[in-house]
Amino acid sequence: MDINKSEFREIFIEEVKEIKNKLEVELISYEKKQNDELEKNIKRYLHTLKGDFLTYNMKDKSELFHSLEQRWLNEADKLSLISEILEVVENINEDNLFQPIAEKAAPPKVFELLVDFKNSTSASMDLEEFKQALSMLSKVKGQEFLYIPDFNDLEPESLSIKLSFLIEISDRAEFEKNIENYLPSKYFELKAAGEKEAESQKKPQADVEFKGLESIKVKTKKLDSLLGNIGELISTHSSLKFFKNELSQDRQDDFEELVGQLQKVIKKLQTDIFSIRMLPVNAMFFQFERLVRNVSRNLGKKVDFEIRGEKTEIDKSILEKLMDPISHMIRNSIDHGIEDPEERRSKGKSEKGKISISAYYDEGEVVIEVYDDGKGIDTEKILQKIKNENLVEDWQILSEEELFSYIFSMGFSTKEEATEVSGRGVGLDIVSKQVQDLSGRIEIKSEKDSYTSIKLIMPLTISILDGLTVKVGSYMYVLPILSVSETMQLERENLLLSHKDEYIVHRGEHYPLVRLHEIFNVENAVEDPFKAITVIVQAAGIEFGILIDEIVDIEQVVIKKMDLSYEEARRFIGATILGNGDIAFIMDPRKLYEYLVEQGKGGALCKMNF
Repeated sequence: MDINKSEFREIFIEEVKEIKNKLEVELISYEKKQNDELEKNIKRYLHTLKGDFLTYNMKDKSELFHSLEQRWLNEADKLSLISEILEVVENINEDNLFQPIAEKAAPPKVFELLVDFKNSTSASMDLEEFKQALSMLSKVKGQEFLYIPDFNDLEPESLSIKLSFLIEISDRAEFEKNIENYLPSKYFELKAAGEKEAESQKKPQADVEFKGLESIKVKTKKLDSLLGNIGELISTHSSLKFFKNELSQDRQDDFEELVGQLQKVIKKLQTDIFSIRMLPVNAMFFQFERLVRNVSRNLGKKVDFEIRGEKTEIDKSILEKLMDPISHMIRNSIDHGIEDPEERRSKGKSEKGKISISAYYDEGEVVIEVYDDGKGIDTEKILQKIKNENLVEDWQILSEEELFSYIFSMGFSTKEEATEVSGRGVGLDIVSKQVQDLSGRIEIKSEKDSYTSIKLIMPLTISILDGLTVKVGSYMYVLPILSVSETMQLERENLLLSHKDEYIVHRGEHYPLVRLHEIFNVENAVEDPFKAITVIVQAAGIEFGILIDEIVDIEQVVIKKMDLSYEEARRFIGATILGNGDIAFIMDPRKLYEYLVEQGKGGALCKMNF
């Protein structure tokens, strides 16, 4: 088959990607818990890759996977193969998929050389001769001494233990042949170094690159529904055009009925398209298995990783944009949160830490939570950092929530030393920025020496919004319908004035009142609160009233990202074009609340003491 034909090439790339991803997930799962089903799946994926490469005449890659398949079938210790297979899978990517495999020398391995100066069957070894032997051996290509003990003051005759050396060599047989030129075999023993001896020589694991999905597999049922609705839309539209030419006053009801039918079909079509854009989170989250494995091994920590709510569906564009932020959060959990095994045991914890990522729906939003059972967030360290760098004058009044928010500031880190993973004050600020760009928010809960939970709370989609269109003066605004609690016409007994701040008294509760025309400097708005309409909205855990002139409509709007000024971006999600061609800003009640409090224009929002 001609792989150079574009249609075959693209299909082949997608097939290899899919099988690689499945193989990686099964290998990491098998490493945690061995069972026959996983073992068979791994064999099947290796066999499939072998066959696919052979089909397209890529004999070197086919032979590679044939070799791995045979070893997987025949070797008893399959766990020792996992890292090797994962490395092969990771190294085959779209950039080198169609290139021959480059020959690679076997990686050097670390061995422990034990030397017995006082052999029971002969006289002691000459120390000076051994020093010369070491000097000569250290110059041989393909071997390097990593650790040599200080034995300048030792007397071989009095030694009763073996001296230990660490050496990195490419070819064990060649090294043993070389050393026997200087040292009789009865004086030394060579064995593979244990994990503790080799730990200092570990190279940082290659980072995991997160890539978006270029295509989505769609169920035939969804496509059939979409196609059927498009046919209905075309038919209805044709009827509408025909009716328009013959329209008279007495046919207005028929015309309205057709418009209503068209609206229903468009709504259904929109819903179907929206459902196709939705992906189960596991389509992307499986990549974090490899990240946790790499980083935890690099840091010498033991971590159990769990994905929950893997069938929860999120808009594909949101999911892809959250991958990098979530990876930063997971790295942070492993490095800052999870303790070393010894420290965990001293605290009475299991030596294996736990990290989980969960996805679920909550009141029309989707929540992604990263949880770890580690050290928790040390607010005292954060506060000390704030004081030392004079970040806030009134640091004494900072709440726990405000202290937590500082970990998302650019350049802020309580880590004393930078590592390969974290400690440079970068990373979590990316999380905050990306979540804000997606009109989401972050919630943090933590308890020292117990746990940390970071929730990213996102809209289900960033393209469509159910909104309440309102008018203030000559301007149009849209409020997300999910943030609207109710609307009401104020009576005099509903309004309370306290220290120049206005409150709505309603059903035994007090709600701060915000006059939008004053905040947005809108002229010719209805200023009399008893003639205007009040919309009760909820944001940031409180409810407050917004004064508007009139309610225009409840409708779905398409969110348009616009070049907003700094001040506008702090109050609005974006904008939309209404049916009559007018542009309306889409308000974000939470951003509006934060803006008002910061500007000192919403004093009532800060003083809820009744």
